[in-house]
Amino acid sequence: MLKSSTQPLPTSLPFPAQHRILRVLQQRLERSAFESIQKWHPQLGQANGWNCAENVELHMAFRALDRKRRTHSTSGLLKIPKKGINRLRVDIEGIRHAAVHRQLQDHRRLLQQLHSAREFATIWLRDPQSAGEIEQCQVRINRLFSRWMARTHHLQGNLAVRMGRNRIPEDRRYQFLLREATRRLLEKTNHDCVEQVDYILQLSFPSLYTKT
Repeated sequence: MLKSSTQPLPTSLPFPAQHRILRVLQQRLERSAFESIQKWHPQLGQANGWNCAENVELHMAFRALDRKRRTHSTSGLLKIPKKGINRLRVDIEGIRHAAVHRQLQDHRRLLQQLHSAREFATIWLRDPQSAGEIEQCQVRINRLFSRWMARTHHLQGNLAVRMGRNRIPEDRRYQFLLREATRRLLEKTNHDCVEQVDYILQLSFPSLYTKT
């Protein structure tokens, strides 16, 4: 009995591509958090031993800033509804968790995390440069996902059509060759996608790639 030639369309970028995005996003937010804390809350940085961006852990920075927010009644952040704070906490801490523990995210989830990262940089860290970089990254990644999905759909659809024309037992060898050719093309498509993500990240976050 022949196996089905159709495969469900992926709902996320190839894992190596997505992992790069989350890792770089985490790094950018940690640098932004360090610079913001140094400027606006130096005592907070000293209390936590954050003397460089590499010492800052994203989830710890968020929690420290949240505690600071709740103990300062003059902070504009107090006006944010609790539901919004909880959502932001889940997304920001989720960025680090997914990057560190190498968890694959649905593309919609990734876009939500990028959106929350921009919100965190804008409102909490008061870093418009970082927020702008994240926004550009989000737009570019979403466009790439659409192109990659279209290419993947085309390859899978082409395989399904050609397999449907060759269902007699004598064509099993031909079917095997079709599957193998499609597999290689999909691998190349994924490899190209990862390379494009690397380019997008360098374009979006130039400061992280500048040698000092």
